[in-house]
Amino acid sequence: MDVTPEQAKAGMDLWMGWAQHGVGGRRGHLAEGPPALPLSGRVIDRSPGVRHHPGDVARVAELGVFDVLHSLRAIREFEPDPIPDDAIATILEAGTRAPSPQNSQPWAFIVVRDPATRAQIAEIYRRVWNLVKEPVYGDIDAIEDRSQRRLLQATDRLAAAVDEAPLFIFAMLDRSKLGVMVTPDLQTLLEPSSAYGAVWAAIENMLLAARALEVGAITTNLTRLMDTEVRQILGYPEHVETVSMLALGRPRAPARFGPTTRRPVGEVGHSERWGRPI
Repeated sequence: MDVTPEQAKAGMDLWMGWAQHGVGGRRGHLAEGPPALPLSGRVIDRSPGVRHHPGDVARVAELGVFDVLHSLRAIREFEPDPIPDDAIATILEAGTRAPSPQNSQPWAFIVVRDPATRAQIAEIYRRVWNLVKEPVYGDIDAIEDRSQRRLLQATDRLAAAVDEAPLFIFAMLDRSKLGVMVTPDLQTLLEPSSAYGAVWAAIENMLLAARALEVGAITTNLTRLMDTEVRQILGYPEHVETVSMLALGRPRAPARFGPTTRRPVGEVGHSERWGRPI
């Protein structure tokens, strides 16, 4: 879609407004800090041998950032135990701490705990997965590569019972927050990588926070393929779209956190220019 001179001028005016005043407030204005999270106030016993319930906010300080990074993995099987409210608040707060272009903060989150709503969304998820599974992957039980076969079999099991996860969080892109990165009618993204990248940064923050709280999670984009139905269930407006759905809960054996296997830095890193090893 071409940008008209009027749209370009409006975008430039908005850009200059940002430059003079900052996004969402006066230049140099600092917020007084995030509102207090609804912590439970319970005392957590840190004695040796005492197990903390997954979701205990006090647990965060016991895991180092690199412990969290190196043990974060997708969890596809969940216990039905509800996630405490203070843990949900902590996970969402982590999402809001992500970087974003022009500090636009174009994310929004819908927390879904109601079993009936989760069941509706799960039915859509299963339907979409069953539509794409065979055309894309064929007979997943006949895939020769063992790791890929096991991964897809786990995904198949997740689709069959995704609403066993006691919590869904929908990470949304709110186009009304994007300023000059979207056309004035909010229909066309002018910087899609920046817009979606900001939401994915928030998602990664939430995944890391969940791991620190010993809450397992997985992201899935299948519900984007049936956005009309999901929109009717969750009631979000036209200028908001789903980027990903997170299913969260306490890992159920054999699901567990890391260690994970990843390609080494020497294989993916380049020094100064492509092809020069780190």
